[in-house]
Amino acid sequence: MAATRLLVIGAGFLQSPVLKRAREMGLVVIAVDRDPQAPGFAWASQRAVLDIKDREGCLKIAREEGVEGVVSVCTDHAVRTVAFVTDSLGLPGLSPMAARSCTSKALMREALARGGVGGIQFGRADSLEQAEKVAASLGLPCMVKPVDSVGSRGVTKVNSMGDLPAAFAAASKASSAGDVIQVER
Repeated sequence: MAATRLLVIGAGFLQSPVLKRAREMGLVVIAVDRDPQAPGFAWASQRAVLDIKDREGCLKIAREEGVEGVVSVCTDHAVRTVAFVTDSLGLPGLSPMAARSCTSKALMREALARGGVGGIQFGRADSLEQAEKVAASLGLPCMVKPVDSVGSRGVTKVNSMGDLPAAFAAASKASSAGDVIQVER
């Protein structure tokens, strides 16, 4: 019987333990990472140098390799890719909508509010003018953050309206979308 083939999206330091364990379990491990020197490649049966956000590229590899599972750990950047690939191949995993909701602070807050969970007041803004309106309606201090970044990148506490332009610029720069931020109190 042929070994199960697993695609691991990401081969950095934080993904290395899952790559190592999968190999120890006898799986054929195909790893994808944009860094050709990614440390997790040491445990991969096969490797592909590719950005983990390249959904179509990862899908192509998954199809070519006939993978039976797709995973990632310790990185929000791969969640949407994993969901896209598993959904496209009919494999178990998050739906693309669930993946978007898990990786967008605004979508997550909206889903929680619909479900009666949360209590954080927030608003979305894609311009400084909108951010000013949201901050004024919520009151200060408030937090300005990109909806789709990780590790607190671009997050700023705003104590006065004079702080808002710099906070908006930092959040926009840290956002993959480039301009969508969230203001919350």
